[in-house]
Order: sequence, then C-alpha cells, then structure tokens
Amino acid sequence: MLRPLLPGVDLNIVAGTPFIYMKETKTLVLSDLHLGFEEAASRGLSYSLRGVSGYTAIFLPRIQLRRTLSMLSSVFEEFEVSRVIINGDLKHAFDRLLRQEREETIELVKFLRERGVSEILVIRGNHDNFIKPLLRKLNVEFVSGFSTVVSGKRVLFVHGHEDVDLGEYDIVVIGHEHPAMRCFEVYRFQCFLKIPLDTDKYLI
Repeated sequence: MLRPLLPGVDLNIVAGTPFIYMKETKTLVLSDLHLGFEEAASRGLSYSLRGVSGYTAIFLPRIQLRRTLSMLSSVFEEFEVSRVIINGDLKHAFDRLLRQEREETIELVKFLRERGVSEILVIRGNHDNFIKPLLRKLNVEFVSGFSTVVSGKRVLFVHGHEDVDLGEYDIVVIGHEHPAMRCFEVYRFQCFLKIPLDTDKYLI
C-alpha cells in the first residue's frame, strides 16, 4: 500500500517501511542503512556526537542487512522497481571500510540486480567514506545529490548533513536525522517528517 507524502505528487511512503516509491519512474528511495553497524559496535568504534555510545564493545546479532532485505522483498512482490536511490549512510564506520560493510554492500547490490534493478545511485552521506572504489567496481553511481522533476515539482534528494541552497527546489528529501515517534517511553517508531519551508515548498 502507498501513502502519498504530498497531495498530487508522486512521492509515496511504502506502508510499513521507511521507503519512498515513485510510481512514474519505478524508483525506490531508502536511506541510512548503516551496514556494518554490528561490527563497528563489536570493535568498540564510537561515533556519537557526545563522544559516547551505548553500543560499543558489545556483540550484536547482524540484523541491519537482514531487516533491509526482508522489507525490500516485500516491496518487490508488490511493485516494479527499476531504480534504487540510497539517500546517504549506506555504511556505518567513518574512518575505515569494515569487512562487514564490504560484504553486505556486495550482497545488497547483488540482491537488487537479481530483481531487475538496472540503476543504483548512492548519495554520499557523512558515514560514506572509503566506499567509492567498491561502488565503482559494482557499477553503482556515487553522487553528492540527485535532482529530478516529480509531478511538475523540482525535487532534490540529498543526505542532509551539509548546507544546501534550497531556493530552486520545491521539495527537498533528506535522510540523516533518523526521526522517530516515542510512545509511552517504551515504543519507538520510525517516521517521516513533512516540514513546510515556504509557500508550496517542503522538506521531507
């Protein structure tokens, strides 16, 4: 099931996932996969802005990629996808390319190709260091941003960790912020934020 983000604009939330789907171009947008997070945690690599992480030097089961592939499988059963845009933070470690990051990036690309995805774009996020040579070998485009026209609206996809001139765009879609709703101080649900910028302009 698709839920439109904005009336009359072909930007749709795939219900039950953190993905956006554009029907006209058969494009699926995902963000902030942070592949390799588990290995980074087990190595004690801390990247918190506070300098402290609650997930350092501990073993975590490898669920990031498995969870992503499970959601993608459901999407491919329902929708035709020919292009995938990863809107930043494909990987997790800032200062190196971890073995898990390399292996899972290869596995993800293979999964997408086997399901008929002909074009894969990775938009650079603040975690996406040391990944460019691998993406080049995999024939995956690595870009700073991607602009297009959707339902007559000028749309920019960019990770969101750097300042961007928003003036020429009607809609800007970012990742980076990891928005979520917390209920009863127990449950946490990923969500999309729709922020009006100006008359008929939005940040998603």
